[in-house]
Amino acid sequence: MMVLAIRPDSWNFPLLLHVGGAMLLVASITVAIVAFVQSWRESDPEGSARLFRFGALTMFYAALPAFIVMRGAAQWIVSKEHLENSNVSWIGIGFGTSDLSGLILIVTLVLTGIALRRSRRGGGLGKLAKVGGALPLLLMALYLVAIWAMTTKPS
Repeated sequence: MMVLAIRPDSWNFPLLLHVGGAMLLVASITVAIVAFVQSWRESDPEGSARLFRFGALTMFYAALPAFIVMRGAAQWIVSKEHLENSNVSWIGIGFGTSDLSGLILIVTLVLTGIALRRSRRGGGLGKLAKVGGALPLLLMALYLVAIWAMTTKPS
């Protein structure tokens, strides 16, 4: 608690953006995961396509902007605290999971976009939709590791 008392006020806004962006990112991926899983369980092909579309659009319109805010603010707060050359493990874990999850997020968006385009042409969702819908589960696992690292601050 003492660290909070001595932190300069100029660090508050970037830290708020980082934490807020991370919270929105995890929340939007959770919503997308629920939509994807429900789309797999839906027996009606039209209902399944609707749920999949909702999950894919949630990833694009909520998770992607939240990721950009979280990642940009993370870099901002690290530079404000002058920790660019720090060897602290929690910063390394945070940036490592962020970089890997950014790649997985892009792959997810590409796969779900292709699956959506194919489904609009009447081809059904197919295997791309299953893979694209399963990748957010991997993202969630990575973000849980990052949350653990950011909260426990292992050295």
